[in-house]
Amino acid sequence: MTVHEFLTRIAEIDDAALRRAVAQALAVERPCSPESYRRLYLRVLMIVGNGSTCASRIAHRAA
Repeated sequence: MTVHEFLTRIAEIDDAALRRAVAQALAVERPCSPESYRRLYLRVLMIVGNGSTCASRIAHRAA
């Protein structure tokens, strides 16, 4: 997932909900590589309920 794809998917999400989701995702893993940022984006989408089933499977497998 690219940053552009992530930003497109979160465009309609309330700012407070997005901040909470990012904080929760960062509590799991602090990103330090391209792959870890991908996992962060997927976790945020799963937390806010905007992730697909495929994204959920990818994030669980990568964790």
